[in-house]
Amino acid sequence: CKVLPKPAFRRTCISYLDDLGSAADLVVAIFEGGILPSAIECMDNTSINCVADYLARTESLRREAAVLVLIEVDGTHQGAVDAEAQRILDLCNGMAGMIESRLAENDDQAEQLWRIRRETLPALKAKGKDHLEADVVVPRYRLPFLMKAIKSAETGKTVKVATFGHAGDGNLHVTIQYRKRNFAELEEANELLGEIYRKAVDMDGKLTGEHGVGITAKEYMKIQMTPGEIALMKRIKQAFDPKGLLNPEKIFPDENE
Repeated sequence: CKVLPKPAFRRTCISYLDDLGSAADLVVAIFEGGILPSAIECMDNTSINCVADYLARTESLRREAAVLVLIEVDGTHQGAVDAEAQRILDLCNGMAGMIESRLAENDDQAEQLWRIRRETLPALKAKGKDHLEADVVVPRYRLPFLMKAIKSAETGKTVKVATFGHAGDGNLHVTIQYRKRNFAELEEANELLGEIYRKAVDMDGKLTGEHGVGITAKEYMKIQMTPGEIALMKRIKQAFDPKGLLNPEKIFPDENE
């Protein structure tokens, strides 16, 4: 294990695009260009507008954008970091459907850009609705296409979906909002959640990228793993936890399902 010093310099770029496919092209172009960002984050239109309302920043956030992408590079040499940041800005400006792209000029501006992303979940929760959450993961070049598929699945439904996540590693956080104590909407939200899990697996993804299977995703383990693989995992769990005391009733689907 090696502890690295905190990078001395960083630059942050924000890009608004009117098409999720262009966001996929941007992520691919960055990595194919030999650039290794310290972070790439994305937010869909629902998330952008929710944060704009929450922070009362209606003028500085482009509400019309289909997706917002935040990219950060860092390093120990100012010139090298600036050069990489300019390359990223040039790539952003060359994307089809680019609405606006710009670099933060100082740390204060960078902090304001990152606050947009950090406040996404608090902004969604401030709507006062109940919600279901997922954190599916797919190959990073497919992440925007998963976001687009989720938007299509949302069409015609009463519940609302917001997606945001880590475009650099393909991890997408999904929040499905429904009105409290509205059981019809809760049922609709659960159906949509299952559809999202299936779409992620169909795109060579997994049910969870960070949070773990837990209770929410356990009944969908069968679409990701074979019965034999699940049985093997149960035997491993049994070997370490024969009495079933550690985090019980998690991970594995119910026997009667």
